[in-house]
Amino acid sequence: MEVSQTVETEELMTCLQIQLYHPQQASRALYCMLPLDTRHKHQAEDPMRLGRDAQACTFALADPRYEMLIRRENGEARGSFEVEFGVLAVPPSREMGMPSMVPVVDTGSDLSTNDIPPLMSHGPMEMDETIMYCASFID
Repeated sequence: MEVSQTVETEELMTCLQIQLYHPQQASRALYCMLPLDTRHKHQAEDPMRLGRDAQACTFALADPRYEMLIRRENGEARGSFEVEFGVLAVPPSREMGMPSMVPVVDTGSDLSTNDIPPLMSHGPMEMDETIMYCASFID
């Protein structure tokens, strides 16, 4: 008598563990838009966007002042991966022994200058080249 044995094997998925800390995290409203402590499947070909624009981002943040510790748990699956969010009790910079740095604000100004007005950005400026091109023909 032959017995057919079938063993179901499950492919282990890579998991992206994103641990968050916020200086005012006693307010759970800071994490209301994130699926905490549950794993969510995400297709590998779709970019995973994390930001404050709830319409453009896969996962939305309620405030710009989060510290993140991101770890990857290896797996064999190629077509998708899992994402898991959690909350840290202490800032990752303190946990990892990193020195404190001045945070970068959306305005691009340096908070350490206090009352001194911010300098012009040294980076590239965005401009519409077609307007410049048309303006040179009008003059």
